[in-house]
Amino acid sequence: MAGANVHLANQFGDIPLILAVVQGHTKIVQELLKYGADPNRKNYGETPLTLAMTNGNSEIIQALLDGGANPNTRLPNGRTGLMKAADEGNVTLLHLLLTAGADITLTDQTGATALMWGSHRGYVNVVKLLLARDNVNLDEKNHSGYTALSLAEYNNYPDVIELLKKAGAS
Repeated sequence: MAGANVHLANQFGDIPLILAVVQGHTKIVQELLKYGADPNRKNYGETPLTLAMTNGNSEIIQALLDGGANPNTRLPNGRTGLMKAADEGNVTLLHLLLTAGADITLTDQTGATALMWGSHRGYVNVVKLLLARDNVNLDEKNHSGYTALSLAEYNNYPDVIELLKKAGAS
């Protein structure tokens, strides 16, 4: 790959890193990153990381994060990967993003945090993982006035309610 332009797009505007991510080629992703491919470069509004999160390939996600991808990058719907992982109960993705420094205090267009998404869905393991972080805001409200606790109560998730109350949510 010496001398090759790792950002050269094909006739459709697709860059090599995006193609490798979409096609699930972990080794090619690693090689492109090694030779200077930008893991944060957008292609049609998507970054390699947002596409990898959509496809759910944890090896590629890890390679992109190791290669400097922004763990707080937003998906086209305005949510971060952390919010997506919390909403889907994807503890593997959540752990990868948290280890890479994802910010749990960020909110989406509705004012919801990753903790709110996990609580709203009743994912005990997600809530536990997020509560273990130092900077979790237990009583933050979304734009509708709901907290993580009130979302868990509204949806009747007693295990999540208990976790949040033990952590100090009111």
